[in-house]
Amino acid sequence: MQDKELISLITKVKKGSDDAFEEIVERFDPLVMAVCHKFRPSFKEFGDFSDTDLKQELSLALYRACKSFNAEQDKVTFGKFAKRCLENCAVSVLRKVRSRHRKEGEAVERLSREHTFETFFADSPLREDKSAVLEVLAKALTTYEYAVFSRYIEGLSASEISSELGKDEKSVNNAVYRSKEKIKTIYKK
Repeated sequence: MQDKELISLITKVKKGSDDAFEEIVERFDPLVMAVCHKFRPSFKEFGDFSDTDLKQELSLALYRACKSFNAEQDKVTFGKFAKRCLENCAVSVLRKVRSRHRKEGEAVERLSREHTFETFFADSPLREDKSAVLEVLAKALTTYEYAVFSRYIEGLSASEISSELGKDEKSVNNAVYRSKEKIKTIYKK
């Protein structure tokens, strides 16, 4: 048997009532927190994903549960349906975060292999003419990207480049990435 007041709130949420959703969020906050607590150990290894991030994702999942719940049926209560939706959401988010971290690790590994002019331009017909390549890059890249990338292909690490240029390491890594993307388009022509 479904709680008539809850079904009424769900119906209002389906019609776009923010107030009704806020009330559902209050009612189901203990469930949201329980799911956060259950999945917290799995997310601990990813320092850049906080409890707040997970709680926001679960709130969105609760909203989607309200929108998709069939109140006409009597087989599953909204509470059980919401719990399943929240747990599925947490698993999906965990998979995405793991995938992103795995891809970042692969990118770092790739960067370390391509860290000199010779290895980065190994497949380029211009690999023998470093000055010609640097001239093309000077025209294609911004001043900052060129400053970063020219140091990068000399074998300097991101932390060394950031120290030299007085920029943070993330900015340097982003400049290296943008430079590589531009270089790919230059040499595809």
